Formats: sequence, structure tokens, C-alpha cells
Amino acid sequence: MILFAMASPLEADAKVYIDINAPSTRSYPIAIELSGSSAALSTLDSALRADIDFSGLFKVVSGKGETGDAAFWLSAGAEALIKGVLTDEGGLLTFEAYLYDMARGKTLIAKKYSGGGSSAGSLAHRLANDVIEALTGERGIFETKIAFVSNAGGNKEVYMMDFDGNNVRKVTANGSINLSPSWSPDGRELMFTSFKEGSAALFTRDLASYKEKRLIETESMNMGGCWSPSGKKVVFTVSSNGDSDLFLADYGGKSMRRLTSGWGLDVSPSWSPTDDAIAYVSDRSGNPNIYVVPESGKNPTRLTFEGKYNASPAWSPGGDYVAYSSLQKDGFRIYIMKPGGSEPRQISFGPGNDEEPSWSPDGRFLTFSSTKDGKKSIYIVALSSGRMIKLGGTKGHDMSPAWSPFLHN
Repeated sequence: MILFAMASPLEADAKVYIDINAPSTRSYPIAIELSGSSAALSTLDSALRADIDFSGLFKVVSGKGETGDAAFWLSAGAEALIKGVLTDEGGLLTFEAYLYDMARGKTLIAKKYSGGGSSAGSLAHRLANDVIEALTGERGIFETKIAFVSNAGGNKEVYMMDFDGNNVRKVTANGSINLSPSWSPDGRELMFTSFKEGSAALFTRDLASYKEKRLIETESMNMGGCWSPSGKKVVFTVSSNGDSDLFLADYGGKSMRRLTSGWGLDVSPSWSPTDDAIAYVSDRSGNPNIYVVPESGKNPTRLTFEGKYNASPAWSPGGDYVAYSSLQKDGFRIYIMKPGGSEPRQISFGPGNDEEPSWSPDGRFLTFSSTKDGKKSIYIVALSSGRMIKLGGTKGHDMSPAWSPFLHN
């Protein structure tokens, strides 16, 4: 049996095993050895391996040594070992897990996880998050969610799924047209546009109580809402008499103030993480392009000058990039650029049309909708490698993905 000294929190934090911000990072060799008599073991093992692989940070060392045989894994090239035992006691799963630094002889994680009989995947996500944090110092994204819109039931409703496309469930079921989901900064609410009362209006849904309320009480069409990073304000589009402009309001829907004005349609706002500027789309120059305006509303600046049609800006969590969709010769593609509009870089490639990007809360991935397989589906792409994954989603057309912030359990 492996017996390593438990590293103190100070010791564990002192060493960063994987620098995820480095220009290039080698794949960190890690072994996974799980055991147990529960029928859920296979599900947990598959989910954990999928999470570790998805991160793009690791090389899983293959081979099967004797239980607790540290020498075997070291000789196989593993620098770390994830080891765990899953038990099922009357429908309650208990997963006792460890993460070992093989080279230094340290135990970095020694923890028990528990949940209901169908929670094996969730237990794997929780451990994967802890492994990422122990080895990189950064939080893992494996318990995050993606909200999106689908017409799987005949109408456009808001849905939600785990980051990996599992556990799809409906958020709205009003039989109308529901669009543009947006997460509150604490991940407890979703804002969306709905036509359920006739014209387009903004609604919020509490994800714990499922209580729903209309946010803005005006006769104009209100759509495409986005929370400020503080959660105290919202920015949204007001359409009236053929014109569309951005407005600001406090979260209660009061103290409305016009943010943009003049000729052209101003839509799709995205708040900067510094809480002082909003990126948006405007066709005031002819074709739709990305602009940015300070919260004061003064002196909007155009960011994009290439591409016939630029849309759906999304500010990265760290504020270092703005993602957007740009129409190129072969269709819409996902791009990122610096906040001032410099250094545009193509992220997605054909076939199909790639649109509506949204960032993972760690800023390492983008999700977007694409017609690569003939229907609209949700994809994820890793910025570092370009690796792309299609999520399961629904049997209908899935679009408008919105990645949640880090969620609090």
C-alpha cells in the first residue's frame, strides 16, 4: 500500500506542478487507479478519465500495477497518481480518493466524496476539480454548466447541461420563443428573452426555486440582457420604432439609462470583467461590427474592421480577449482579439457556420454553436490546442450557449 506523508496546505500550495499560463506546457504524466465493488465504478472511472483528458494538461499513463505499487507507476513514467476506492452502502456512494506526488513522496489530496446512487459522474467531477487545483493552483471547470436554446420540443426553450453535455434538462417550458440565456455572476439565476407575453421581454429564473420574474416593465421590446460583473446592473437592447439601442438598469429593472444612441442597430452586449465597459454589435458603419463603449456611454470605439459581418462579442473572464463570430469566405468563424481590437486570431475552422461564442470561467475554452454536422449543435474548443469537442445536447437544433461561472455547492 502507498504510504506518503500528507503535505501541509502551505507545502502543497508552494509548488505549481503545471503552469497553465505558460506559452507551452508539456503533458503532465498521471496514473489513475480506482477500485471498488459498486456497479457505478465504471461510470466514475470513465467520467474521471474524460475530465482529465478534457483538461488538455495530462498524459494518462497506461498499465495496471499491483494495488498500491508506487514503484510500478514510477517506472511507467507517472509523476502523479490518482487512487480511489468506491463503495455503495444502501444507495449511498462513498468515494475515498487520494492524489499522490510520486516523485516527492507527498499526498496532495486525501478526501472522501459522497452522493446518491446516480452521482458517480458528479463525484468524478468533484475529484477532477480538486486534482486541477492541487496541481495548477487554479480552479477546475468540471462542475460548471452550459445554458443554451433548443427547439427539440417544437418551440425554442432554454435548456441546461453539464459542461460535458450530460444531464440535459429544460429550464423553460412556456411553449413560446425563448432566447439569449445569460448567467448571473453567482450562477444562481438565468436571464433570458421571452415572447411568452407577446413582445420580447427580459425574464430571470432562479435555478434553485425556479421562481421567474419579468425584469423590465416597458412597452418596448427588451432583449439580449447581460449582467454586470457585480450583479447589480444589467445592460440590454431596447427596440422601438425600428431602432435598437443599449440601455442600463439596476437589477430591479429601475433607473433605466440610455447607453447608445444615433443611427444603427445596437445589440448583443457583453460586459467587461472590470465592470466599466460594454462590447456590443452595431451596424452604424454599414455592416455589423464590434464596438466597445464605456459605462458612461461616451465615445464608443469600433474594434473590428475585417470580415463582412462581425457579431456576438464575449469578453474573456480575465479581460484579456474578446471573442466574436466573423463572416469569412467559407462561413462564420470564431475569432478572438485584444480588447482594443488588435491581434485578431481565428479559433474555429470549417465546415459549417460557427457562431455565438461563450467563455469557460477559467478562460481556457470557448463554447459555440455550429452547423458542422448539418444541424446546429454545441461545441467546445480549447484555445491552447485547437482541439474541438461536440457536446451531446438534444435531438433538435441547439444554439446560443452560455457557459456558467464557477458554481458554489
